[in-house]
Amino acid sequence: MVTRGRASWSNLPAAALRELKLAISKWTSTANEGYAQSQYALAYLYENGYGVAQNGKEAAKLYKAAADQGLACAQYGLGVMLASGHGVTRNDGEAAKWCKKAADQGDATAQCYLGYLHTSGRGVERSAAIAAQWYRKAADQGNVEAQCNLATAYANGQGAGQSYAESARLYGQAAEQGYAMAQANLGFLYEKGIGVAQSGEKAAHWYKKAADQGHTGAAKSLSQLRR
Repeated sequence: MVTRGRASWSNLPAAALRELKLAISKWTSTANEGYAQSQYALAYLYENGYGVAQNGKEAAKLYKAAADQGLACAQYGLGVMLASGHGVTRNDGEAAKWCKKAADQGDATAQCYLGYLHTSGRGVERSAAIAAQWYRKAADQGNVEAQCNLATAYANGQGAGQSYAESARLYGQAAEQGYAMAQANLGFLYEKGIGVAQSGEKAAHWYKKAADQGHTGAAKSLSQLRR
């Protein structure tokens, strides 16, 4: 699932911080005039406490204002807040509704998140097949989390016909983009020769890539492989 964590801004260089403050002033002015992109930008800052005091309620209000104007990224942002209950009362049905609006506009992150919602049955029908459809849409746009999730669906035959070769291909796409979970899973496939020709060298390569990013499972697998 896609997460939206609080950003750290206190260590910004003084010049960059001044620029951010100027941008916030400008965005506040244009957001008050109804400019959706400014409303979205401010909403993101308030959600994460980036350059402003964190304020979930204000973030949700600004996301809603931009979402009502059809801005896909704001629709997704609002959906995630409704799903988490951050700044608003949690409402899975409304969360799914807003994420689908964004997904229908082609927002890859929203498509991936909607796949997660269908996987878990939160606010929508629980369906591995529908989840896989949304993961595929996002994966085709290069979304690494969707590529990894769809790869797992192919490996397990959940919502997609079981295909280890396709699973390996999708893990490979995400791994090449630096996604640690995909790198670890691809390492496992190479170690076991599942969907790919067995290769201890390639297994070690991908395990190390993931381990270097802090993936503890990959680090353990790499250690065992080298014994």
